[in-house]
Amino acid sequence: MVNIEAEYNCVDSWNLWLPEGRQTLPQPWSEKGEASIASDGSLHFAQFRVLALDPLEQTYTREARLEKWSNGELRASEQYVLQGNMYFKNQMLLLLGMAGFQTLSLHGGYMDQPASVDDRELIFVATK
Repeated sequence: MVNIEAEYNCVDSWNLWLPEGRQTLPQPWSEKGEASIASDGSLHFAQFRVLALDPLEQTYTREARLEKWSNGELRASEQYVLQGNMYFKNQMLLLLGMAGFQTLSLHGGYMDQPASVDDRELIFVATK
């Protein structure tokens, strides 16, 4: 099983691929937002931003900042640069086939339903 995000279904993401959107990069850090609470009671925050996009190569560079807080104090902080590629449905089917996989099904999200043009995430189920 492998998944891809269909960025064309998110206006904010897709607009960044346009020339005007790329001029706004790198994005500022997002607000910390809601914390998730770990089993030990510590609070975890995750922030993400887009640094760069290359539509010709279909590549992106994002950055992640993770924080762990306990008793009102910052206990750990990590920051990573994430690089990736954007693929469309037919490109993924071709890549899977070239790698020797037989695609069994294509789902929209993690639901047991066929993929549609409106799905934000495509799930490929394949065997080799």
